[in-house]
Parts: sequence; C-alpha cells; structure tokens
Amino acid sequence: MAVLTYQSDRHAWPEEVGPGQAPRGLEEYLPSGFTFRKEDYVLDYENRSGGGRSGFNVGVALVTENPELGLTVVDLVGSHIFPNGTTKFTWNIES
Repeated sequence: MAVLTYQSDRHAWPEEVGPGQAPRGLEEYLPSGFTFRKEDYVLDYENRSGGGRSGFNVGVALVTENPELGLTVVDLVGSHIFPNGTTKFTWNIES
C-alpha cells in the first residue's frame, strides 16, 4: 500500500534500491518501525520500469531461505505473486 500511495501522490514509482532497504521517500508512507529486513526474510523493492522485459515493472520480493514462509505468502497474496525459484517470491505491483 505504501508504494501505491507514494505513486499516487508523486506520480512516479520510488527508485530502485538494494535488498533490505526502503526506497528514499517511502518511509513516510510506512508504519512506524517498519523494516525491510527481518530475521526470517528480507524485502526487496524492485523498480524495473526503466526498460527491459522482466515480466513486471514494479514489485516487492520476499527473499527467504524458508520455503514454507514463501509458500504461505503465495497462499495469502494469491495471483499477484510469483515465485522466482524457491527462495524469492515477488509481488507484482505494476506490469
């Protein structure tokens, strides 16, 4: 929701950053204390809207060594998420 609200307010997607980092300016849209890095997983915001064909333009990936956690996220989010192997699960925000 934070990424979608950011895009609505600024008419642009947040810029790409590395795994476990919140994109600059997104912090104000996130709940207090929210972090992209936890003990069992790392969130990876991905902005590929600058070109190339990756299957999506903007997404958030859950990177975990715990396949059960990844599959639980797939079950919760459903058709908007796809696995990239067994340790990375990406939620597609914009295709």
